[in-house]
Order: sequence, then C-alpha cells, then structure tokens
Amino acid sequence: MNMNLTRSRWFTAYLMAGLFSGIAGSIYFTYSRVYLRDSLGENSNYVIGLLISFEQIPQFLGIVGGFLADYIGRRKLYSISLFNPIFFIIIPFINPVLFPYIILVNSLIGSISGPAVSGAILAALNRSGKLYSIYVMAPTIGWIIGGIIPGLTRELIGSTGLFISIALLSYLSTILYFVFFPGFDFEKPRLSEIPIVFSKTWNIVLANTVVNGGLGIFWTLIGLEIYSETQNLLLYGLLLSSATALAGAVVRPLSGILVDRYEPINIIKFTLIAYIIIDTAILFTRGLPRIALWIIPIYPFRDTATTISISRRVSLKLQSTSAGLNMTMTSLSGLIVLSIISFTRGNIVYVYYIHIILLILGLILLLHDKLKMF
Repeated sequence: MNMNLTRSRWFTAYLMAGLFSGIAGSIYFTYSRVYLRDSLGENSNYVIGLLISFEQIPQFLGIVGGFLADYIGRRKLYSISLFNPIFFIIIPFINPVLFPYIILVNSLIGSISGPAVSGAILAALNRSGKLYSIYVMAPTIGWIIGGIIPGLTRELIGSTGLFISIALLSYLSTILYFVFFPGFDFEKPRLSEIPIVFSKTWNIVLANTVVNGGLGIFWTLIGLEIYSETQNLLLYGLLLSSATALAGAVVRPLSGILVDRYEPINIIKFTLIAYIIIDTAILFTRGLPRIALWIIPIYPFRDTATTISISRRVSLKLQSTSAGLNMTMTSLSGLIVLSIISFTRGNIVYVYYIHIILLILGLILLLHDKLKMF
C-alpha cells in the first residue's frame, strides 16, 4: 500500500475525529459549568472547582498509560477508551453534586488511553509544528461549532439531550481514532528510560502544571462572571467557546510556523508574559472590553509550543511516554485548583493574585532551561 495514501487516509480520518471531539468538548465545557451553576446556584463554586480538579487529577496515570502504549502498542491500549463516552449519558440522571465523580471515572480512563493517540499523532507527523497546528485546526473548528449548540438547543432537547449528544460525538471520534490508527512501529522502550524523559523535559512539564492550575480556575470564574452579566446561554457559549476558538483557528497555522522557525520554549515564555498582562486587564474591566480581552488568542501559541517542545526532546519511540509524563504532571493542576478554590472560596481577587504568582513561577522554571535534573 502506498505510504502517502495511508498517511492521507489516517490524517483525513483524524481531522474528522478531531472535529467531532472538538464539538463534544466545546458543548461539555460550555454547558457543564452553567449546568452546575443553574442547578446549585451561587453555592456551586466549590462543586465547579471539584469538577475542574477531577477533570485533571486523574491525569497522574498519564505516565503509566504513555509507557504502556509505547511498550504494548498504542492502538491496543487506546481500545479501552471505547467505553468512555457512556459516562456522559449518566450525568443528567443523577444529583448534580455527584457530577464531578462521574467525570472522575471518565478522566481516569481517558488519562490511561489518551497518551496513546497523542504519541501516535506526534510520531506520525514527525514532530512538525506546522503539521501539528493543521491537525489541531479540526478540533478548534469543532470548538467553534459546539460553543453555540447549548444555547440553540437546550430548550428543545434539555440537559439530557445535550449530554447524550456529547456521548455520541465522543463515540464517533473515538471510533475514528481507533479504526484509522497510524501504524508506525518503533523499538519498545525500557522502564529505565522514563527518568531520561523527565530529565529532558522536567522544567517544561512543571511550568505547564502550575500555569494550567492558575489559568484553569481564574478563567473559569471569569467566564462565570460573564455568564452572570449576560444571563444568556447562547451569548455565553458564543463568547466563551465559539469566538475564542475562531480567533484561535485563525492563528493556529501561524503558531506552527513560529514553532518550526524559533525555539518553542521562548514562545511559551512570551505567552506567559502576555497572560499576566491580559489577565490583569480582564480583572479590572467589564462588558465589551472584558469580552474583547477574553477572545485574544494566546492559548494556541502556548499549546503548540509546549507540545512540540516536549516532543522534540525525546525519541520517536517514547512519544506516548512523554505525552503521558506531561499529562501526569498536569494532574497536579487539579490539586492546585482544588487548593485555590478551598482557600479562596471563589473570591476572584484572591484567585487572581494566586494565579499571577503561578504564572511567574512557570516563567522562572522556563528561564532555567539549561538546568538538568539528572
């Protein structure tokens, strides 16, 4: 079989899978927080913080899943993700307080299987920033579409219909990823190579961990403030998900070009400085100025630069392991979120100061790029 045709087939299928995954993720992200806020009222902040934590904490298993994927076969391990979408169907039939615990189980499975497909994609694309950014365009477009779906359809299909839609789209995505898994084989890694992966990437994954924790809770609470100001789910989804994703889609190709042209870690540093400036402005603005600041696309540059920077520091046979290590360290972001929300009780000013400290800490870690752990 012609290799170019094979690559074309899997890449096209993965673009479709990414599109479906993006739509599902956008519906979930747009509606899950609002669902809890509407169900539990102003007392929902702790449960929302718990939800964010449970979305992230299970990722500590990422290094296990990543190494197993590289060792026993990425496609074989990814097969367990076929069971994951069903959990979304359960959500509307339980007490909203239990919502985070359903997501906890969902995240545990995803954390084991996720590095398998991430590593396969990066290896198949030969760690190209440009090709990676093209691939990520698909879920980004899906995010644009999904952001307006809750506002357009909630009155027609209700919460039950929305969560079933998330499940169906997730299942379609998972099937496509599984059936068209790129068949690139590499030498099996040794367990002793995990410390080597960490020694080459430790400062990037630690920086990503603290930054994700700070940004995750700050931007969630700012988003809920915007929802409280508008009291319009369609407008909220349009602003929170669709508009930001559209802006991100526009700059995604540029992010890949820059990452291939310049040192990715320097791009990450610039994004953290940009977050410090923009988040400070967001805290002290309201209305249209806040929304305009919200939409500025910084994330695509940080995501592309972080992913490719980590990927290029390890061999092709360890791509799932490195993706899993990043996921494992990112799980600590969930603990950071839980600690912040417990300490501040959702006070946005306190959250802001803590998240700025975390951004600065991430920047310091990246400035010490030449420091080796082993």
